[in-house]
Amino acid sequence: MNTPDSFFVGEIRRDDLPALFAARGPDTHKGSFGTVGVVGGGRGMEGAALLAARAALKTGAGKVLVGFAQDAAPLPCDPLQPELMLRDARSLLDTDWGVTAWVAGCGIGAGPSAANALSELFVLRHGAPLVLDADGLNLLANGGIRPNWGHGPVVLTPHPAEAGRLLGLDTARIQADRPAAAQALARGV
Repeated sequence: MNTPDSFFVGEIRRDDLPALFAARGPDTHKGSFGTVGVVGGGRGMEGAALLAARAALKTGAGKVLVGFAQDAAPLPCDPLQPELMLRDARSLLDTDWGVTAWVAGCGIGAGPSAANALSELFVLRHGAPLVLDADGLNLLANGGIRPNWGHGPVVLTPHPAEAGRLLGLDTARIQADRPAAAQALARGV
């Protein structure tokens, strides 16, 4: 299971990610554990951005800002995680919030404003890690955005249909050899 050729991820164990399970010191605060910016959640897909933001909190991010791909944040606060900081994507991208990692594309939509927001994020992230998901992958596959995200780590999270669109293959071919598809994606989109 833990061979270099394996893409299977089982349960998360303390030994695998010691920093995730490390005790936090009594002199720390939310600003000590990084700031995640989430750009997504267009009209009708707000839950996609909230899901990503909640996951960031649960895996240890100190602060999480959600920039909804709408003219205004669709709700004043998340009733399940009121510590999430909700705003529209424009205000998240226009202000330096000290974001140390980005998640983008989850429910962002497929229109020109979504493509513009992602293209702008690629420029302003300045090497901060980026996870590109869902609609962001679809925009990449259909040419709505280009993979000009600059230096710094980028993680693509395609399900089999999204992987197929990125590679120009049908889902059955992806499913027939998922490790080969993952390797092809890792070589470059």
